[in-house]
Amino acid sequence: MAYLENNQIKLRALEPEDLDALYKWENDAIRDYAFDFLLVKQLYAHIPKQNEISLKLFSKAGYSNTACLKEWIKTSDGFEDVSVVQLINEKLKI
Repeated sequence: MAYLENNQIKLRALEPEDLDALYKWENDAIRDYAFDFLLVKQLYAHIPKQNEISLKLFSKAGYSNTACLKEWIKTSDGFEDVSVVQLINEKLKI
């Protein structure tokens, strides 16, 4: 399907194979804005250890797993550990 045809934009529903490209674009845009415009030294996230999909997503985006916060969040089953992942802005030298 053509995306632009006769000066009209054709839209379609997202397919599962589109999600990787969308996540990559989203992560790149956030990282570039934070590092290049805001001059942020690092980005980080707290991700529950059981959320393997999010851990893989951040890993693919270049984040490093740097810490584990033991029994950090309360769940219906008790408490759960959280991974801290970080992406350091190596270009920023302040």
